[in-house]
Amino acid sequence: MLTFVSRKRASTGLLLMALLLVFGCRTGPKMAVPTVAPAQTLRISTPSTDQASIALGRVVVGVRQGTTIAHFPRKTISIGRRLCNYGHQQTETLEWGSGSREFGNWESEFGTIFFDVLSERGFNVVGDSRDLFKQAAGAHSAEYLIGGRIVDIRGNLCEWFDGWNGRVLDLYSGEFFITVEWSVFSSLADQTVARFRTSARYEQIDAKKEGINLAFNGAFATAAGNLAEVKEFRDLLAKNTSAAAEVFGTTDSEEQASAPILLPRVPLSPLPIKRNVGQVLSAVVTIRIGGGHGSGFLIGQSGYLLTNQHVVGSAENVQVVFANGLEVTGKVLRRDAMNDVALVQIPIRARSVLPIRDNMVGRLEEVYAVGSPMSEILQATITKGVVSAIRMDPSSGIRRIQADVPVSEGNSGGPLLDARGNVVGLTVSKYSDDRAQALNFFIPIQDALEVLGIELQQGRTSMRK
Repeated sequence: MLTFVSRKRASTGLLLMALLLVFGCRTGPKMAVPTVAPAQTLRISTPSTDQASIALGRVVVGVRQGTTIAHFPRKTISIGRRLCNYGHQQTETLEWGSGSREFGNWESEFGTIFFDVLSERGFNVVGDSRDLFKQAAGAHSAEYLIGGRIVDIRGNLCEWFDGWNGRVLDLYSGEFFITVEWSVFSSLADQTVARFRTSARYEQIDAKKEGINLAFNGAFATAAGNLAEVKEFRDLLAKNTSAAAEVFGTTDSEEQASAPILLPRVPLSPLPIKRNVGQVLSAVVTIRIGGGHGSGFLIGQSGYLLTNQHVVGSAENVQVVFANGLEVTGKVLRRDAMNDVALVQIPIRARSVLPIRDNMVGRLEEVYAVGSPMSEILQATITKGVVSAIRMDPSSGIRRIQADVPVSEGNSGGPLLDARGNVVGLTVSKYSDDRAQALNFFIPIQDALEVLGIELQQGRTSMRK
């Protein structure tokens, strides 16, 4: 927070005002504020659909507690009946009062500033804090998280006084200069991939009650805008379509995207799940994207896997992590938001593929959920329960399997298996009310395949038609 220190107010009145008019104000020292050439308001030429998505991860201040960040210099400046810093006996200071402090992420005020500034310049920014319903899903689907560390703050401020009686008006104006060190974190690679540094100066001319914060926020907005001017930053976000084509093949046309995907049917398992648990776990993956993760599972040897749409969000690429530690990048081929399912393909041939059961489960049937609840380190967690009911939304016709299998955040998209390890559904949601217990819901596997246009074929068939 911004904290005033050593604020000594002079007694004011008509006599002092008269002396002021005769002798004028003493001029105190200003803080040295570097001059920053205004950057061009560059709008990126690459369409947002051809850019990697970004969101503000966090902003922190790396200035030591007690550091002087601004002066209130004694001046002869006046605006009408207002006088700048008239009541100060000497140059007052503004000090940083809390040491290193986090200002917030995409859902904070700085997140809104970052979203507005970069969006106006044509960047693919997700996680609008003003979107009351989809902001979290958008931010969690970001391919890159941007972190900012403010390492330098300098400014000169005016506290305004009434020119007739010296009364404090509780109005402020002034300037701030800041330097921000930006870090770009790849949610797919799970590491920081680039660092940049920008500086900015902003002057709040109009005297406002929140004038100090407006000047500070304006400097941050300008620094974020200057980040858009960095060519290396823009190049990083431009998708390498040629590289993607080498890994995944050419992009589907609209006609190809609507054509059925034919997959060979994997024979159902006749053994109890505890007899083939190793094969089951090798086919279940963690899907990492943005600031979170979900689960998924392989359904085709050519690298096809299923998950929830809310896990992948709007991302085109996600990181897929196997239980043995192998990590690969997957491409989102198809998604259906209403039914909350998505199809991802990874560029490797899968050894273990889960068999899919055609008929619907029944009440009291024993089922198992597999996934990565809460944290990636809990990958390959297995929980057990029974089917409670089959529910249908009368307005949409969407079916859900209700079961008491324990699931948590991170399980989303993972498989629901029968007692022999055959897929019967996908984890999708649960009641989070404190009064609710074991009210968890799963997408029937038959419905997921149908809406994604996936058909299972007997014997060997081509993977794509």
